[in-house]
Amino acid sequence: MSIGIYLQFILPFVAPPKQFIPKTILGEMLLYERSFDGPGCAFPSFHVSWAFLSAYYYSWIYSKYNFIFYILSILISLSCITTGMHSIIDIVGGFLLFLICVKRIRLWIYIRNYFENLPNSWSCYRIGRLHIINSSFYVFVSASIGGFIIFSLIGDISGVLLINLLSLFMAAVWGQYIERSSGLSRPFGYFGFIIGGIVGSLIVSWFYSIPLIRILSAYALASPWIQGVGRFRCIIHGCCHGRSTNQFLGILIT
Repeated sequence: MSIGIYLQFILPFVAPPKQFIPKTILGEMLLYERSFDGPGCAFPSFHVSWAFLSAYYYSWIYSKYNFIFYILSILISLSCITTGMHSIIDIVGGFLLFLICVKRIRLWIYIRNYFENLPNSWSCYRIGRLHIINSSFYVFVSASIGGFIIFSLIGDISGVLLINLLSLFMAAVWGQYIERSSGLSRPFGYFGFIIGGIVGSLIVSWFYSIPLIRILSAYALASPWIQGVGRFRCIIHGCCHGRSTNQFLGILIT
């Protein structure tokens, strides 16, 4: 359930309640209950996931009444729509969260097997002197997602390109002249990229009249998506793991 609560805070989904004019005391009670809530933190619907989880575990103890528990769960889910408190996608998300909770072991085994196969899938293609590593696909996807978010929030493509180019330049200088990294293993330096990004943000903010907080906020919002997708590249390269673990809990690579 902690996953669902976490998603409610990080996903930009809202579900404005359906407006109506109360004509009964039940309608008045519904409006009063709404006054303590807002349109945010609606996906996935915890009403649905909690109802089905309760039915699932009650069925362990009272197995012959399990159909009653699940019927009540379905009715609770439908009430979220009929009262106008949730959208259909919220209901579907809540039910999927329930499935994730009850099938968590099987899901983990599938994810673990996938990430054990992924690090052992490193391959390189050559076109003349050009080397194309299969992990570059994830770099492309992460950069595309990050670029889309940043461009959407800042709105000035030339300014964003200037920041990114300066960041890459400083990252190359840091990696090659300060860390003195070998050419292809780690050609760029992390701290150089950060320094270049800050300097570039200051320059763009000054010459393009864009508030600095807006620029930094856009990059801060895009960074988790860039890092999250970009970690697939790290998994293929095997540069971010190497601790002893057990066969069930850990991801083993050869």
